[in-house]
Amino acid sequence: ISLSNNDGGASNTVFGYLAGAALTTNGDNNVVIGDNAGNDLTTGDQNTIIGHQAGDALVGGDDNTFIGQSAGGATTAGTSMTIVGRNAGTGVLTTAAVGTVLVGFGSGAALTSGVRNLALGYTAMAAQTTGNDNIAIGWEAMNALNASAANNNIAIGNYALDDATTVAIINNTLIGNEVMSGGSVTAAADGNTIVGFQGGTAITSGHSNTFVGSNAGDAITAANLCVAIGNAALSGAETQNGTIAIGGAAGESWTSGIGNVGVGAEVAKDMTTGAYNTIIGYKSMYLTQAGDAPDGNTIVGYQAGYAIRSGPNNTCIGKSAGDTITTGD
Repeated sequence: ISLSNNDGGASNTVFGYLAGAALTTNGDNNVVIGDNAGNDLTTGDQNTIIGHQAGDALVGGDDNTFIGQSAGGATTAGTSMTIVGRNAGTGVLTTAAVGTVLVGFGSGAALTSGVRNLALGYTAMAAQTTGNDNIAIGWEAMNALNASAANNNIAIGNYALDDATTVAIINNTLIGNEVMSGGSVTAAADGNTIVGFQGGTAITSGHSNTFVGSNAGDAITAANLCVAIGNAALSGAETQNGTIAIGGAAGESWTSGIGNVGVGAEVAKDMTTGAYNTIIGYKSMYLTQAGDAPDGNTIVGYQAGYAIRSGPNNTCIGKSAGDTITTGD
């Protein structure tokens, strides 16, 4: 046991049974504390290793910080890695994983050669081995994803992207608890931007969608290029590509209607199957019900087309314009 420099290197602080036991004249400026901490370290410099068996396989490598029981415990060489938490980064990280940041119990536990990854939270990014440029922040965020081509994904929030497994998804930006969390995500689900509690929860193969708001697009599975902005916007099981709903509860129940655009709170919120409608204005087409299937309407204005049920091909512009039309065209 030493609190000084009772080893072969210079300016080392070593404390614990077999801690830094292998340090040589080329291992300098290290802090090694804990039973078997940094046990194999020989030539590394400026490493901080604290915890039972933390970094105990590290032989050479500079500027690493391993804190927690078994943190970075299997890594033999690496540079500028920050691994904090019991069993964090317990895979054999290679020299390619320079700059890796893993913080939290079991975070990045399987990571090996993946580069520029950051995981923060309990078992965040726990399964990934070789994917690159991923960011997982939150309890179990991205914790099951493991594919070498699963790159450039950001999952921030508890359970965000936690159901994706061995799928090579790319370029998703997901922010919020349980975002894109409930579906069986496939490799086609690329390029989604989802912000809000349980947004896009059911996505399986849908790609290039933008959902912003609590429960926005939360029942969509395979539709692509959709835009839903607002609390519960487009939260029905929409199947058509390119649908746009902007506003609280806008298009809330839309399912199979193609070519619909809705802008304004609660626009046509109970409609399910109408198609090719452009609806703009607070509560416009508000009384349209499930199964009414109105098609080809252009409605603009506060409560415009308010009572339309199955009426097709109407053009109503202005406050309360056409608010008594039901089935006419």
